[in-house]
Amino acid sequence: MAILLVFPEGPTRDAAVEALRRSGHEVRPASNAFRAVSELAGRPAECVVLDLTPLAERDLEVIPVLKELVPGVSIILAFPPTQRELAAKALGLGADAYL
Repeated sequence: MAILLVFPEGPTRDAAVEALRRSGHEVRPASNAFRAVSELAGRPAECVVLDLTPLAERDLEVIPVLKELVPGVSIILAFPPTQRELAAKALGLGADAYL
């Protein structure tokens, strides 16, 4: 499966990329939601894993943009428990699931 992993650069992203690749997935990292739009426009993915931690509520508008760029793309949210309200809004905008 082609996965676009949208996480800030750092050890967490590196570990996630490595684990997904070892599981047989094609993984492309993007450091933020806006780079994710550029990545998907250039080369679609089947799934986007989006870290909500660095996002503000206004940044959630990227979710419908990603869905429009690649109809049928699955968007999975990663977020800490303190951001449940933001995750609920993201699900309302078209995200498919959360971790």
